[in-house]
Amino acid sequence: MPTSIDVEAGGSAIMLSSDVTEWSTDDVRQWMVEKGFQEYTELLCDRHRLNGVALLSLTEEDLREPPISMHVLGDLKRLVDAITQLRHDTFTYRPNIPDGRSSSGDSSPTRPDSPRDISKTLETLSVKINMTDSDKPHFPSEKWKTFVALIYFCCMMMMNPIMINIIHERVPDKTVEPPLPDVFFDYFDRVVWAFSVCEVAGMINSAILLIVWILHKHKWVVLRRYCLILGTLYMLRCITMYVTTLPVPGMHFQCSPKIHGNLSAMFNRAVTMMFGLGLSITGSHHLCGDYLFSGHTVILTSTYLFIKEYSPRSWFILHWSTWLVSCMGIFCILLAHDHYTIDVVVAYYITTRLFWIYHTLANHEVLKKPSQPHLLSQAWWFPVFRMMETNVGGVLPREYAWPLPWPKRFHDTRFHYMGVCKQV
Repeated sequence: MPTSIDVEAGGSAIMLSSDVTEWSTDDVRQWMVEKGFQEYTELLCDRHRLNGVALLSLTEEDLREPPISMHVLGDLKRLVDAITQLRHDTFTYRPNIPDGRSSSGDSSPTRPDSPRDISKTLETLSVKINMTDSDKPHFPSEKWKTFVALIYFCCMMMMNPIMINIIHERVPDKTVEPPLPDVFFDYFDRVVWAFSVCEVAGMINSAILLIVWILHKHKWVVLRRYCLILGTLYMLRCITMYVTTLPVPGMHFQCSPKIHGNLSAMFNRAVTMMFGLGLSITGSHHLCGDYLFSGHTVILTSTYLFIKEYSPRSWFILHWSTWLVSCMGIFCILLAHDHYTIDVVVAYYITTRLFWIYHTLANHEVLKKPSQPHLLSQAWWFPVFRMMETNVGGVLPREYAWPLPWPKRFHDTRFHYMGVCKQV
């Protein structure tokens, strides 16, 4: 039975322990040099500080995706094969493991012949990985931060109908100020039912996102990001609506009468609109002036982006379906002549850029640290972002878990294998 591994380095033989889980980063470096992967020692050993336990836990997906990102396919496959063989040797010949001794009582390693022995070996290694791999990224819930983000989101959502009430009093009469010319309206006649289709599309995507959020293992981080991004978008919408009041996009609009500063009536309208979610199909929105930019486009675009980012990567049918639903909803906004084209374009641009900027910063640890060349770190909102994301260890993994203690069959091994409670 082997008790050590010989590695030639600098003309002399170096003996590595046969228990790979005891290897240090230098031991891993020596093993990689002996196997012909010396060009990756800086990446794996110096930058990511892999020890023996971390080496055994590496998968092909770990090597292929950030933060490692090996791009040479041949090297990647050979390294995966070498790690697989090393893992096999560790499981097969592992000294001092439970039930791994010979019946005579000596300490020489024996082959674990039964599934129980193999299971105990894997369990021992798993516990050791969890206890010793200090470099593993952490994704704490930090519910208090999510609560703060949720308060911010609710405040902006309440501010939105209040601002619409104020703007409604300033919208010029359509008989005095007719709709502005719009190239989309020149080519497409108005379809009466199109705006209802748009709102149904938004509710479909929102329901799908809610399901993804409920099943996501790191749901508190996802909710925190959603509240921060959507809250900021609606804050910007309040500003743009207030500073520039556009005339109604079509002569079909039947705006509610103006109340000329009656604060009680304005408050009642705002509350009705808030509880009706600002949707026309609920009968809660009869006010005019909330055009630049489109809130419906914000919801359709943001729900798709969050679904694609936080749902399993292999669910491409869901991704394409929600993308088509979003596109159909946005097209129906214009087809209903309820928003100018510029309202939709600005909403799409601001939503996508804010989502991409936030997640780019959140996914890279180096971008969370302020520096002189890092111009985004000089923005007024960066300290808030850093406070919210500083403890999140990089890219949020696509991991899922059934949120309820029942039914118990959803927590068995097969269900884990199916991908609901594992990284996908």
